[in-house]
Amino acid sequence: IGKSCFSSAEFSSIEIPESIETIKARAFSTSKIEKINLPNSITEIGDSAFMLCSSLLGPLNIPKRVKHIGKNTFYGCIYISSVTFPDSLETIGDEAFKNCTFGDIKLPSTVKHIGNYAFNHFNKKKVIARITIPDSTKTIGTDIINENHIGVIYNAENCTVTKTVFRPKKSILFGRKVKSVPYNLLKHNYNIPIIISQNTIPPQIDDDFFNDSIKSFATLYVPKGY
Repeated sequence: IGKSCFSSAEFSSIEIPESIETIKARAFSTSKIEKINLPNSITEIGDSAFMLCSSLLGPLNIPKRVKHIGKNTFYGCIYISSVTFPDSLETIGDEAFKNCTFGDIKLPSTVKHIGNYAFNHFNKKKVIARITIPDSTKTIGTDIINENHIGVIYNAENCTVTKTVFRPKKSILFGRKVKSVPYNLLKHNYNIPIIISQNTIPPQIDDDFFNDSIKSFATLYVPKGY
């Protein structure tokens, strides 16, 4: 499906055949589409392909052969209730799901890069329950999520963080393989009630982390017996 092919289209639904492999940039941007089924033949979804499709409803399944979701791909699709990501996925572009407000974000173990503001949104009434970062993640962009999230499960082992990423209201859990915490990961967090480490040795944290981040007392939980 070519660039801008159905941009601003007035139809509410479309059947995409299994013969289609690519959806190019802005293919459906600002259209009135309400429902779409993406076949597993698709390997590429271009930048801004569904940007500002504000009528698009329901859960979204990313096809199992897609490795890269471009920047702004689903930007402003405010009624997508959830997204299922395939095990093939490696990169999520800048603002790919910005202003989408689904409740739980679980990324597969193949994801290596998460772009700037990838899941950020402006609706302060919508709360993301939890975001899970896999151990495969190597780079995380600026503020990939806004302040309205309850918890974080962080499993990345060797990850570079651009700027402040998480401000969970209740807890952050560090997985068994996490040995160190990037300084910017939790910068300017003033209230995190619970920090959990699944590693028998809690992860190493920068010397100034607690001076510039957590201003009130937090409870640290480690495995029983340590």
